[in-house]
Amino acid sequence: ELLLIEAKDPSKFQEKENQYKDLGLKEYQKVIDKYPDSLEVTLLAREKIADFYNEKIKDYKKASELYDTIIKKQSVWSNLDRVLLKLGKLQSEKLEEDKFRLQAIETLKRLIDQFPNSKYADDAVFTIAKTYEKIGEMQHAIKWYDMLKTKYPESEYIEEAKFRVARIYQDQKEFEKAEKEFEKLLSEHPDGKLADQAKAMKKKLNQEQTQEKIRV
Repeated sequence: ELLLIEAKDPSKFQEKENQYKDLGLKEYQKVIDKYPDSLEVTLLAREKIADFYNEKIKDYKKASELYDTIIKKQSVWSNLDRVLLKLGKLQSEKLEEDKFRLQAIETLKRLIDQFPNSKYADDAVFTIAKTYEKIGEMQHAIKWYDMLKTKYPESEYIEEAKFRVARIYQDQKEFEKAEKEFEKLLSEHPDGKLADQAKAMKKKLNQEQTQEKIRV
């Protein structure tokens, strides 16, 4: 009955989270059968079944179908933003074909449009940017990384977004822009988790600039 606890009091559910992790598919189905009239509990149970396929069985296509079913059936559920994020990240990161990555972008854009104040919005923006990067749409990637920096300056993904923009410019041989972005990153996050990597990339950038001048 942990899903019922979560529906009524999320803080109590967190206390029993380890217990929840041991639940299996049969137990989730029992919850659905036991509380057919509780929409909140039923939806939570269906979400946990999808999570089970995603995280434990690693049947990503099945998980994708299950998340999508929840989204189609309950377009106004208060936790729909969480399900949209899970589906979008799965489509972007675990289903390798570009068609799924394009679907991820649409899924995550829906999250942002439908839930602009969601606590998952910054994660959605960051994942959209990374997805554009994966499919080679670098200008779109930069646009979404910049959106993250502008709209969610306190996001945990800010440092990595700045690093990725600098690296894109470096790969495109836009050395001045890349150098500017690396310098800004190191200035704003001198002790960040990517500081050492940024310093190394900046050193490599300087070497590339020198080689480019010699060739010219």
